[in-house]
Amino acid sequence: MRQAVASLLLLPVIAVALPIARKLQDDDPPTCPPPNFDSVAGFNLARYISAPWFSIQQVPLIYQPSDELFCVRATYVPINPSDLSEGIHVFNEARAGSTSGERIGVSPSSSMPSQLLAFPDDLPEAQANASTAQSKLRVGVRELGFLYRTPVEPSEVSLPVIPGLPEIADIIPSFLQPLIPPEVNNFLANILEVVPTIISLIPSLIIGAVSRGGGQQPMMTPGNATSSLDTLFGVLVGLIPDEVIDFLQRAFFGPYWVVAISDDYQWAIISGGPPNVESGGLCTTGTLGINNVGFWLFHRNPTPPAEVVQQMRNRATELGYDVSVLQPVEQAGCEYTQSTPA
Repeated sequence: MRQAVASLLLLPVIAVALPIARKLQDDDPPTCPPPNFDSVAGFNLARYISAPWFSIQQVPLIYQPSDELFCVRATYVPINPSDLSEGIHVFNEARAGSTSGERIGVSPSSSMPSQLLAFPDDLPEAQANASTAQSKLRVGVRELGFLYRTPVEPSEVSLPVIPGLPEIADIIPSFLQPLIPPEVNNFLANILEVVPTIISLIPSLIIGAVSRGGGQQPMMTPGNATSSLDTLFGVLVGLIPDEVIDFLQRAFFGPYWVVAISDDYQWAIISGGPPNVESGGLCTTGTLGINNVGFWLFHRNPTPPAEVVQQMRNRATELGYDVSVLQPVEQAGCEYTQSTPA
């Protein structure tokens, strides 16, 4: 009898507690990025960059605010089509204010070289899952592309005979030499070792720069000066510890992940790395800064059917993205530059 009475007394408490518990559960923030989130598997990078992409919807960013979401197009041109690890020129173009507004960005037909380079992401975290590694890139300014040069041993370069080059013992007084850590001593020795390499490359660098008319051509196109520059960068990169190279790549090259793509490579969803910011009960990428930001819906057609756009949005939601942050890009009536370099 007492148990029955106690149960009856607890009913109102339970009736009040259950909705509160459900509300608390509903208010739990999502886990961002979602568990087991990754870019797409079985990705074909050559097929992906084979034609331009048009931004259909995207998140406004510091470097591309809402008033520049007109005629946004991305074109990717490999430095060496037979080896994409050498880098890919990134040509981004758009218009400001309207579809007939001022053209901004750089196009392949411009006299200006591409300002950005993309490289397959070879950082350890990107290579952790071999099946998805191909759909991860790093994008950064072309001037720092040397961070992705293949290290070159000075012994692999034909060096001139330069008599009288100093040794470590000639530079550092003997009474200080015991105080120098071995790693510093080795680094200085390596620097001295590459001096002949640098000297041997200077003539071809000068000749190549003059033949290019003052450097008007893209920095990393084939040519005498460029191959010499690559060799020089390769030698210098070989002197830098791997941990430092990894740090610099993370700092200056932002992640570019293809997180969804249609079977026919007609549409794609791009993310600036995993979506690690809570938004509207789901997740998104950041919007501040340059790296680890951005969320785009791409299509080969500048004006795809509405049902295809909805399909992309649905897929993004399934992946855990908050699509309410996306803004449409006006593409109707746009005039675009050539899709390949002039």
